[in-house]
Amino acid sequence: MSDADSVLKFIYTQHPYVYCASCIAEKLHLSEKDVHEALQVVALQPGFRAGQRVCYGCERSIRVVEVARAA
Repeated sequence: MSDADSVLKFIYTQHPYVYCASCIAEKLHLSEKDVHEALQVVALQPGFRAGQRVCYGCERSIRVVEVARAA
């Protein structure tokens, strides 16, 4: 499984909670650089979007990639 696949699966399974790249890296035991690169891929996938939210892990208001809400 690629880093992007791992990050995508993590984001999907944690929904509606969102996590920043640092917290995802810690939880998945990946480098923060690898998570940032994976998030660039995930954000372009159908059903996902980037936005400003509060991270459920560290509680910082930060840019995250999340499952897009159905309209």
